[in-house]
Parts: sequence; C-alpha cells; structure tokens
Amino acid sequence: MTATGIIIDTDLTPLPAPRLELRWERESHSAWLCRYNIVIPLSSNDIRLEGFDAAGREFRRQLSSTRCSRSSYNDDDPYPIRGGIIETPFRDGAHIAWDSFLMKLPAYVVRDHYAQFIEAHEAKEYPEEPKDAPKVVLPLKGLAQAARYKVDTARQALRQVVSDIEEEQRKTPKDTLSRRFLGVLKETVDKVMKTLTEPYLPDPDGWFYNLDGQTEVLPGAKVVCATCGADVPDDVREACRHILDDAMRAEISDPDED
Repeated sequence: MTATGIIIDTDLTPLPAPRLELRWERESHSAWLCRYNIVIPLSSNDIRLEGFDAAGREFRRQLSSTRCSRSSYNDDDPYPIRGGIIETPFRDGAHIAWDSFLMKLPAYVVRDHYAQFIEAHEAKEYPEEPKDAPKVVLPLKGLAQAARYKVDTARQALRQVVSDIEEEQRKTPKDTLSRRFLGVLKETVDKVMKTLTEPYLPDPDGWFYNLDGQTEVLPGAKVVCATCGADVPDDVREACRHILDDAMRAEISDPDED
C-alpha cells in the first residue's frame, strides 16, 4: 500500500486522533523499525498519561511491527521518504488500509515529524480452492518450489554481502580509491538484490485460479474467463479453451489416473 497526498509537518499540523499509524523508527545505521499502532486521545485526568505508551496527550498501542534493513548507513538518508512518498511495509501497509476501511479511522504513515495519509480500501477477496475439488498436478511444480527457495537463499546471502561491504566502508578512509571501489561494489550488489526482490515468483498451488489477464474475480469470489465470461470450474481441466487449450490440457494429469 502506498501513502497518498502531500507530506504533513506534524509540528505545524497535528494528526487527528483516534487514528491508525505506521511509525518509522531508526534502530541503527542501517536498520529501521516500523510500528503499526492504534492511537487514541487522552483527557487530562486519564491515568494512562503516565504510562510508557503515552505520547503527549495520546495513547499508542502497538498492533504489530516490521523491521527493514537498509544498504545506506548515511545519517542523512531520507528513507523511507522517496519521491514525495513515505514508504510503507508491504504487509502492514496492506493491513492498515484494510483496518482503516473497516474501523472508519484515518490512517497515516509517520517518520519523525513528517506524516502522509494512507487511503482506506476493502481487502481484496481471493477465491479459495474448494476442499473437495480434484487435485491438479502441474508439471515442474518441484522446480517452481526449488526456484522460490533458491531465490530466497540468494537474497539472504546478498544481504550479508552488503553488510560486509558496509562494515569495510566504515573502516576505510573517505576520499580514497578503496572507498570509491567499495561504493561501486555495494551499488552493484544493491542492483542485483533489487532484481531478485521485485519479481514475484508464482506459487504453484492455486496458480490456475489467478491467471493474470485470463481470469477475473467477481463479487462472491466467483472466477470467470476474462474473454468469454464462462465460469472457471473447480476442476480446471474442464475450463474453457481460452484458459486451457488442447496442448495445455494435455500437460495436466489427475494423480488418481497415474
């Protein structure tokens, strides 16, 4: 979920309460913590003003949190503010938008004294495969699962490489060839990490129920062909030819037929 609108200076324009918020905190030179809080106003006689969760005349209670590692260790790094947007964690960014819709509370993402509004919206309903539906075996399912594992492993390894480079940078004098080389090396590794992070590798389970551009989810989680409008049945082997042509149908087998 992405924040929208102008960035507010909360020193000049206090945020409304009650509200939901994602509040960024810097933990170290390259580590950030984003707390998902619910914030309620307190009266002057409220005993909770003395609690550790109180902030001024507000009471914050954490619902969840997300930790993020950054390749930059510069104290002037504007993260998570980029291009006029305060970034949000993927999971809690979605949750706060859904909760804002259901609870009718405004939602904001905050870094220091800067804040930005998060637009509420209803959670998207994804169809679930019926429990009694025939199980479809997709060839190369094992390869797809192995690819997801190896990409995740590579991401973890590259994060460690970036951490090692940053540690060496801290020990290397500025304005030296070695420092410049380390900067180029880190920039290159960062690009590789971004390449591994951006694509979403499909989950083999349920892949047929979320074919990009070929299926459409209607209210009530009904899945239909985006071309002809025909229902996509629980047993995808019986789907229309826009979803599965003869060649594709031949690739699919029922485990009970083996």
